[in-house]
Amino acid sequence: MSRISLRSRIGLFFFRRFRLPSRRYFLRFMRKYPSMSRLPYRLRLALARIVWRLELIPARVRFYYRRLVARLTRQPQALICTTYDIVTPESASHGDVDSSGWIDETGLAFEPDPYDIAEGVTRADLALEYLREQGYLEPSSSAFHVDVWYTVYGYNQGTREYYETGAEESRSYHLDGFTEAEQASIYEGITA
Repeated sequence: MSRISLRSRIGLFFFRRFRLPSRRYFLRFMRKYPSMSRLPYRLRLALARIVWRLELIPARVRFYYRRLVARLTRQPQALICTTYDIVTPESASHGDVDSSGWIDETGLAFEPDPYDIAEGVTRADLALEYLREQGYLEPSSSAFHVDVWYTVYGYNQGTREYYETGAEESRSYHLDGFTEAEQASIYEGITA
């Protein structure tokens, strides 16, 4: 069994523990600081490693700064969440709804793809097109304000359930993640 000296073990420990700069960087370091050539090799290597680490700091700061700016300036995803209310003749006599809740709590995303962007289609245009396909919509307010929702009354009219039970379903569409300007343009498009 071969014995490894304590000095070699310490060297292996530090070699594994700390990354060293490449040989190319070390040679560049020696050209940059010619007075270092008088120092012992190991000391030159240690100093090159320290300077190498210090030179990486600004690059890391730039990287994390750019990543933070990208995260902060990203717009939230534009969604339309859907709720329902079912009113039966019995519940109407009590002045209440029979059942209500979420149909789609997570929401449908309205982000333009590259083809839409090339054509100049915005998130508001996609949402307006979707809402118009749902039928006649009535805004929750006669004047625009942020977080207006849009309701389709008689959503299930003409269905078997409507004729058999008399239950009338209405669906409401709630905008989430749209800017105030986008919400205003959707409101203008619905009420026009």
